[in-house]
This record gives sequence, structure tokens and C-alpha cells, in this order.
Amino acid sequence: MKRQLLIGILLIFSATAIAQRDFLEGYVVLNHGDTLYGLVKDRKEGFSAKLLDRIILKHNKKRLKFRPDQLLAYHRGGSNFHSVPFSQGKDLLGISRIKIGQKHFLKVYIDGYLKLYEDEFVDQSGPQFDGNFYIIKEDELQYVQVSMLFFRKRLVPYFQDAPHIAKAIEDRDYKYRDIITIVSEYNKWYLQ
Repeated sequence: MKRQLLIGILLIFSATAIAQRDFLEGYVVLNHGDTLYGLVKDRKEGFSAKLLDRIILKHNKKRLKFRPDQLLAYHRGGSNFHSVPFSQGKDLLGISRIKIGQKHFLKVYIDGYLKLYEDEFVDQSGPQFDGNFYIIKEDELQYVQVSMLFFRKRLVPYFQDAPHIAKAIEDRDYKYRDIITIVSEYNKWYLQ
């Protein structure tokens, strides 16, 4: 009898754990500024990994779904995401992203005058998430993709207004892996 009771309890706890898979503590910020707290799911992880086109929030025993145009932002686990216009455009180096059109969720690394975002996607080589980094100043309409391939070519001209940063990039004191430091330093410089 005790054994059956123990097996029953284990089954209940494992079913609860499976039901909560991919949900993490977080919140959503609605377009009018209200914040709702609960468990947030924005992706399916594992073998069939994918990003969801809607955010699911478990709040007060209800499952609420939100599209990017219904939210300003959301927080899941330790990560923040903004809902921003993010459309495909063209520039001299090929495809670019512009700040108009349909809203899209971007992961926020740095939020300041110069913002650092990541556009996440599922890597085709396996069930894992990858992303492209983008920077944009508050008063600009075009995102600049930060990549290893065109790192200096794109960022030296972009940081002309902060010559010490542009020179450090040109002199290879800053590399692709230093993008968080570069954006943080630029925001400190901008506020002075």
C-alpha cells in the first residue's frame, strides 16, 4: 500500500513538472503600462525547439496569450525583451532592419540611448537558439547589425560621434566579443 501511495505521489509531481516545462517566472508589460506577473513561456525547448509567435502568461490560474503588438515588453527568467518595430529593408551591404512596420520581440542586453538587442532564432543545425546582435540609437530608424564579418567596417563609421570608441575599434582594441563593453562605454560617454 505504501509503495502504491509513493508511486502515486511521484506521478503527480512529475506531471506538474512536465506541465510547467518551458515556463519561467516573469511578467508582461501591456501597451497601456499595466504589468502582469506570473509564469511566462516564449519558446519550446528541446528536440523540437522553436520560438513562439505569442507569449503565454499563466496569471491567476489563467493562460493569457499576447502578440508583440499587444505588449511593450516582457521578462522571462533573467532576460528582458522589448516589442519593437523590426522590418526588413536594404542597405549597401545587403539586408538591413528598420524601425518601422510590424512589431517583433527582441532580447535586450543594454537599454540606454544606444540599445543592444538580439534577434533570436532557432539554429538550423540543431535544437538550440542563436541570434544576431543589433544596435540602434533612440533617434535612429535603422538598426545596425553587429557581426564578426563586417565589425570594423560598420562600427567605425557608426561611432564617429565618439572618436575614442571609433579609434579603439579601428585599432582592434575592441573586437566583436566586446560589443557589450562598447555599448556601455558609449552610453556613459553620451550622458556626460
